[in-house]
Amino acid sequence: MIYFQLKNFNNEFFLVVSMSDDDNGDNGQAIEQIDFMLKKISENNTVPRNIRKCADEALNDLHNGKGTPAVRASNAISRLEDVSIDPNCPVHVRTQIYRIVSLLETVRD
Repeated sequence: MIYFQLKNFNNEFFLVVSMSDDDNGDNGQAIEQIDFMLKKISENNTVPRNIRKCADEALNDLHNGKGTPAVRASNAISRLEDVSIDPNCPVHVRTQIYRIVSLLETVRD
């Protein structure tokens, strides 16, 4: 399994990629990364309001939704895919949304 993590070093963010041979179904690290990235989008005032709201709703779906973790991740993916095609979505945010969706696709029951 491949893990992505954003690290802050002197106010610069770096994407750290790590690999693991054990696929034990642990969603904890992926969920932490997704939380971090969604919170960054929702707190960024340069991002349009509807996209920030969608990031908040996806985060809410992920933690407070009904069903298994995979179902909640699927609901969040659906919400984020809808906003990713919005013409008002900045390119850098669209890229972050695609990264989040790829991480959400790894979440299992």
